[in-house]
Amino acid sequence: MSVMDMSNFSITKVNSTIYTVIQRTSQISQDFYPEQMAKLLILNAPWSFTACWSVIKGYLGEATIKKIDVLGSKQSYKELSNLMNDDQIPTWLGGQNDKCLSTDPGPWQDYEIVDGHKRGDIVGIRKKSDGPNGKVFTPCDMEALPNLLLEDP
Repeated sequence: MSVMDMSNFSITKVNSTIYTVIQRTSQISQDFYPEQMAKLLILNAPWSFTACWSVIKGYLGEATIKKIDVLGSKQSYKELSNLMNDDQIPTWLGGQNDKCLSTDPGPWQDYEIVDGHKRGDIVGIRKKSDGPNGKVFTPCDMEALPNLLLEDP
């Protein structure tokens, strides 16, 4: 999931160059990387962005449009809190996480890569708190998981 905060958006910054960049990057993303984005939340969208959005989505495919939610300031925190714990939501979006984004906070810090450089190592990832003998999640384990993006609706 990706989150974009539009609190400081200004219509005066949008011009034909911006539209061209959005159109090209959207087309490349849709054509070559269609499953990279599961969900995009555009938060604190002012009315001026909503107007721009009506033009921008004309450049996007229907499947991509369904993955994007444009939310006003009153909806933003409520939608985020439906998708993640309050301690993961930054304080500036109404949550309890006061860590600076540059410190790279997140649950991915709880895991380590097991790269197989030692005899007997299995290649994969392991939860750091499980210690060196903990269960390693392997690529085979990943293949066994259902991929909802590839299944028919």
